[in-house]
Amino acid sequence: MQRIRFLVAIGVALLSPVVAEAQHPPHRHAVHVEALGPALLGSVNYEYRLLDHASLRAGVGYLPQMLENHARVLSPLLANAILGRGTHRLELGAGAVLVYLPRHTRAAQEGIDGRAHWGEVEWTGTAAYRYEHPRSGAIYRLGLTPLLRGEEFYPLFALSAGLGF
Repeated sequence: MQRIRFLVAIGVALLSPVVAEAQHPPHRHAVHVEALGPALLGSVNYEYRLLDHASLRAGVGYLPQMLENHARVLSPLLANAILGRGTHRLELGAGAVLVYLPRHTRAAQEGIDGRAHWGEVEWTGTAAYRYEHPRSGAIYRLGLTPLLRGEEFYPLFALSAGLGF
């Protein structure tokens, strides 16, 4: 009888974290830092969980002038489906990247309009592995984030880490 109680106690101790994780609802808000991705060098992002399996994401990143003709502020906006249960998930999404061109300092030399303005819209998507820790709120993502800029296609990838709350 002692052995049965001991085995039941060990079984409950081993299974209780699994049961607790399955019952914990996902965090509704998250902030994460992304390296590379649709903002090219990186971005800081806010994510709002609409449902357990759907989210909206908005971010902002900066691309300095040394890498492009003009400095750019890039703002990815995506709608995502988060598939699976537990801590390991698949994230699929699509959206746009809004491009803001700050005031161009060398405009007079190049004979162009140097005023700040919104530039073209670029299109992006995501297919990523997503790890979510239910208790601590830690979120890690690794995936593909292709970018369509005009007629040019860039097969990019991204790595991000953040915290849900």
